[in-house]
Amino acid sequence: MFLVDDDTEVVARLREELESHFVIVGTADSGKDYLRQTSRHEPHVVVLDVSMPGMSGVEVAERAKRQSPNLKIVMLSAHGDQTYVTEAFGAGASAYVLKPAGVPELIRAIREVQAGNRYLSPSLRVDEPI
Repeated sequence: MFLVDDDTEVVARLREELESHFVIVGTADSGKDYLRQTSRHEPHVVVLDVSMPGMSGVEVAERAKRQSPNLKIVMLSAHGDQTYVTEAFGAGASAYVLKPAGVPELIRAIREVQAGNRYLSPSLRVDEPI
């Protein structure tokens, strides 16, 4: 698994909390850094922040899926409106988790996508099918 967020404190906290559940092969603080590192690491799952400077998580997801079509992408976001959710799934995300939901929900989402399912934070309300 790979963790990508422009907030290095978030990445450090997530790594600490997730590494007892999953193998973390790397972290990045930007989409460009992640895409550069994927030539060395081939993660099966990436947890990707939606809002990052330079290249959004949606842009990163689109490029990452072109490079690795079987990659499972879990979008992690503070944004709960349908536009973000629709764009994320349209870019190839398998899950969309709200940051305030916490690590237990993130773990649940990661396990769901590893099993081949999609996941959407239960607190999200979307009007269109994803």
